[in-house]
Amino acid sequence: LADAAHGLQERLDVLVTGDIALKETKQFLGENIDTDAVTDFMETRGRSFKISASNLGDDLLDCMSTPEDYKDLYQLLEESGQHYLLKEIKSFQWKTGVTYSTAVPLKPRQQQDQGATGEGAVSKEKTAQESALPSGETKHLPSSAIGLKKQVVKLILLGETEAGKTSLRVTIILGKPHTEEEANRTIGVDIRTYIDGTHGIEYNIYDFGGHEVYHYTHRFFLTHLGLYLLCVDLPAYRSEHFQERVGKWVTSISSHVTKPALIVVGTKSDEGDVTEKIALLEKDIKSAETAVRQALEEEISRCQETLDNREKGLQTTHDYFIGLSREEVLDKKTSLQKLLDGRLEDLVDVHIVPVSSKRNEGIEALRSKMAEVVLRRISVSGGSREVPQSWSDLCKRIKQETSKPCLSVEVCKQSGAAVGMGTADVMNALDYFNVSGEIVFYRRIQGMEDKVFQHPTTIMRLFKLFFRHDMAQHLQTLDGLMDEDRQQFLEGGVVTDKFVEAVLPEEAEAFKLLLPLMKH
Repeated sequence: LADAAHGLQERLDVLVTGDIALKETKQFLGENIDTDAVTDFMETRGRSFKISASNLGDDLLDCMSTPEDYKDLYQLLEESGQHYLLKEIKSFQWKTGVTYSTAVPLKPRQQQDQGATGEGAVSKEKTAQESALPSGETKHLPSSAIGLKKQVVKLILLGETEAGKTSLRVTIILGKPHTEEEANRTIGVDIRTYIDGTHGIEYNIYDFGGHEVYHYTHRFFLTHLGLYLLCVDLPAYRSEHFQERVGKWVTSISSHVTKPALIVVGTKSDEGDVTEKIALLEKDIKSAETAVRQALEEEISRCQETLDNREKGLQTTHDYFIGLSREEVLDKKTSLQKLLDGRLEDLVDVHIVPVSSKRNEGIEALRSKMAEVVLRRISVSGGSREVPQSWSDLCKRIKQETSKPCLSVEVCKQSGAAVGMGTADVMNALDYFNVSGEIVFYRRIQGMEDKVFQHPTTIMRLFKLFFRHDMAQHLQTLDGLMDEDRQQFLEGGVVTDKFVEAVLPEEAEAFKLLLPLMKH
């Protein structure tokens, strides 16, 4: 009886929260939903009506009599590519404190062609199990989370190829065991959304492909407020692999982000006793970080010694920077000090978080650790967890524009003005949505400062077509590509207009928007 009562309560929760969400969004749905799709949806339930934005929401509400009706509606929005409408409904469900606690069984989505455009193109690499969930699907939220504002965080998964990043991502989202097939390895970068209802955090998950050819693209998506998960294959780890599997990733992050928030995740912990591997990895990380810090401190000390001696007019045999002017030595010292100050303090006393995606073990501990780091950073920075409603409205408006790969800042300012925002407020909002992973905006890169990519998947799609681990073989299959252009690219990285047009015949103009970024 208790189980039956619980099941009935869950079904009632779905109906109540679904009704609330539809009432809150019915005008927005009526103005934007695919009318042909919703007509089919209504007719299968024995309803017909004269389509208009004013009555569509009410008619939909009248059709909703079971939890399955809501699941079918979510499926309709997912399969018709109207992800932003689904996300809007889900956001109001979340605010009520309840979401449907099991995966919604959607029909398999048709694969997109390689040359497809728009957000749907990146779904080609989505796993079968992830396709069974609308983006952002979460478990049942506890009563303590009711009314809690979501903190949006960019979560970046890094690590060598086959380190278990994608398996971890899917396990976090679905909340059940998953092992990714090798054939489904990440190409470039994949983006997914996950809401941790327990802690009130929405993660925009950037899953980076580990193959070396994709490393070039990683730097374009590292932001200072992101949370980084460095995944290391525990059973396969050896000290001689440190630089390849850990060191270069820490260096890459530290070179682009000051004091990044990093968690080292030991994957595949189910493959034997990994206790010794965890201890070895922690020891290697601590030793390497200590050595790096000592080297930086020694070089800074040499700079200062040289500056002091020159200030005093002393001629010594220990002038470490012969040929450099005082200003150049001072600049060098300043740069080294910034590198030292920006290092990850936690690495000196690192603690690996072991997980098994195959058995869904350690995932809850990782979620708690992630939330702890995020909330601690908010507390330290004194930042608010709440995003102004006008900012959310701006983000919604610019994301509705799908006819262009990017928008100008002026267009964004006009959208901001429509919701009562001033110019400075719009620029601050764009910066925030960039670091939280909602959009991509390279405000401080020459040639990119007026381009706002309202859907990060646009850049993902272009990079996936251009940066491939099988690029040499792929180029051999293209017609119209001169041998000279092919050779210049493979040997020197030289990209000509003819090369771009041959490789991306339908995307050449869009890709050229990224050339200032690549030059930078």
